[in-house]
Amino acid sequence: MKVVVVSHAMVQDHSRARWRRLAERYPVEVTLLVPANWENNWFGEISVWKPQPVKEEGFQVVPLPVTDCRNWGRYLFKSLDAGLRQLKPDIIYVIQEETTFILQQMMLYRHVWAPRAKLLFFSWNNLQVPKSRFLWPLTRANSDMVIAGNSEVRQVLRQAGYRKPVVVQTEIGVDETIFKFDLAIRTQLRAKLGLRGFVIGYAGRLTRAKGLLDLFAALETLQGEWSLLLVGDGDLRSDLEMYARKHNWQACFTGQVAINQMHNYFPAMDCLILPSRTTSTWKEQFGLVLAQAMMSRVPVIGSNSGAIPEVIGDAGLVFPEGDIMALRKHLCCLIEDEEQRISLAQQGYERALIHYSTTGLADEIYQIFKQLLSKNQAGLSRFN
Repeated sequence: MKVVVVSHAMVQDHSRARWRRLAERYPVEVTLLVPANWENNWFGEISVWKPQPVKEEGFQVVPLPVTDCRNWGRYLFKSLDAGLRQLKPDIIYVIQEETTFILQQMMLYRHVWAPRAKLLFFSWNNLQVPKSRFLWPLTRANSDMVIAGNSEVRQVLRQAGYRKPVVVQTEIGVDETIFKFDLAIRTQLRAKLGLRGFVIGYAGRLTRAKGLLDLFAALETLQGEWSLLLVGDGDLRSDLEMYARKHNWQACFTGQVAINQMHNYFPAMDCLILPSRTTSTWKEQFGLVLAQAMMSRVPVIGSNSGAIPEVIGDAGLVFPEGDIMALRKHLCCLIEDEEQRISLAQQGYERALIHYSTTGLADEIYQIFKQLLSKNQAGLSRFN
């Protein structure tokens, strides 16, 4: 089986782990087509990636020049065939949403250079039906399947008239060889950061939509010895620091942390909270930090915004978004009940290993691809 994957996110090596696993575990030749140059602006800090070609057994990365290195919705490959004429793929998987330019380009190139290949794309769109009167009809007609990041995405696509297979699977895997509980790291980091007692953790953007003001309100009357660890940065940081100082809390703000260093912070936490709030333009699409924390054997608490309850399942605690009393109650339960903490940590780890590990995702995507290539695609329903 020859698989071509198109994604700007694959300019970073850590994002390629599950595709390497796929090539290692199955008779699959994987080619990642990525922009030869990519820029990302994160709160004013610009990161630039210039990925190099990679050639391994069953796995390769092919950087291609693009028309726009900053906008994932509008970039195109400058190549006239994106290598499809030579690669002759069985599967073309475009990890971009339904009305992006690169998806339209790859559908055209499939038609010209690889007409027998199956083409599918990925979507996080869990908020609104696609509005493009021109691009969306082309996508519906010229794609063979969609992989939806959560079940709400599938509902949106069905409402928009998509009648072909839609399989629910996250695109973001957690490398189980990196995210794990490490007692030595836990002890060292807690001492370095001055964290004492029960450590309440958060990781991600420090913005209002992430519900951090709800978390801080819930902490105001929390009893016992506890510390707060916030990993990340954002425009709400100064307000949160002032809030913590006003209440004389033991709070550590790490600032922005490189993606390849995130795994070092979860072992220091006794729980991780993701209290996201739905807005008119956004709701939680996945919550990667939940999966990372669960893989690290850290109990999780999340609001019911978007996909959070789906990610947590029965392996953590969920509260109605904005319900400060319910959040405080969950926190008190975890602080006071060590047996529950241990149980949820184990349940979360087992769930993450099955559903979110790079190996688990590689196993599942192989079965999805096999079913898509078969004459009988009815079996795809078992992945929903």
